[in-house]
Amino acid sequence: MNEKIKALFYPQSIAVVGVSNDLHKLGSIYYFNLLEGGYKGKVFPINPKYTDYHGVPCYPLVSSVPEQIDQVAIVIPSQFVLDIVKDCAKKGVKAILIISAGFGEIGEEGKKLEQEILCIAKENNMNILGPNIIGVLNTANKMNSSWMQLSPVEGDIAFLSQSGAFCTGVLDM
Repeated sequence: MNEKIKALFYPQSIAVVGVSNDLHKLGSIYYFNLLEGGYKGKVFPINPKYTDYHGVPCYPLVSSVPEQIDQVAIVIPSQFVLDIVKDCAKKGVKAILIISAGFGEIGEEGKKLEQEILCIAKENNMNILGPNIIGVLNTANKMNSSWMQLSPVEGDIAFLSQSGAFCTGVLDM
């Protein structure tokens, strides 16, 4: 399996950029979905406001984590995403999930930001999913790398959709 695809579906480590002490914020929900869903890889909280996040070290940047990071979930306002993507490139991250909204869907400025992110991704051989996505769920390794608090049971099918509403509807069923 290609290492970039493996980083999306079978990462050994995931960093979540945008955790918060407010457990109702998406970054926190995302982080705890990974832990509570049974994911066995390493999970690193990222937020420059904290040094400790619920008893584990919290890092200011992805590049400050002393271990390799396979996948990064970005759950912060769009105006800060480009800097995080640059930091991920510096770290050698292979897969980035941009959960944040506020890009092409808001107009020309957002489209320009998307293009800058894509250029960095191409130059650094990174896969980017997003922006404005739910995330990725893989039942085979109990990875709920999303803000969805429902997880399907393990099975023999894959389901992909560009529509978050459609994904949540299928999960609800």
